[in-house]
Amino acid sequence: MEIKYSDLPYGAARIKKQQLIVEYKTLNRGNYRNNQINGLSRGNSNLSIYIQVYNDYFGEEVYVGGIKW
Repeated sequence: MEIKYSDLPYGAARIKKQQLIVEYKTLNRGNYRNNQINGLSRGNSNLSIYIQVYNDYFGEEVYVGGIKW
């Protein structure tokens, strides 16, 4: 394991975690050693807040579930 990011604001960390789950393909509900749930979904009531924090912190647009926010 290696540390990819540190000291991220909570909202930016949630989005970055989801991006890394997708990038490294660690979502696997059939294997308890892997991630069992997505870190973030489009149905999350705080998604717009997380996206704003992420955009402010990283200065880039966010894609969640293939949709640009």
